[in-house]
Amino acid sequence: MQTQIKVKQPKTSVRPLHKYVVFGVGLWFLFIVTFAIAHLRVSQSGKFNGLPLKSLTESQPQKPVDSY
Repeated sequence: MQTQIKVKQPKTSVRPLHKYVVFGVGLWFLFIVTFAIAHLRVSQSGKFNGLPLKSLTESQPQKPVDSY
């Protein structure tokens, strides 16, 4: 005769992992917001001619060192 022993599995909850997910999503959202703010501020600067970055033209393949 065999006897079966039932071992209770401890209930694992997903709830404690929510804080990590919220932290990751919040960090990603903060990165996106700060990137957008920086993009707007740089594009409004007269130094960059309305562009969000310094760009080179075909006639000017490299900027002089003193321009940086």
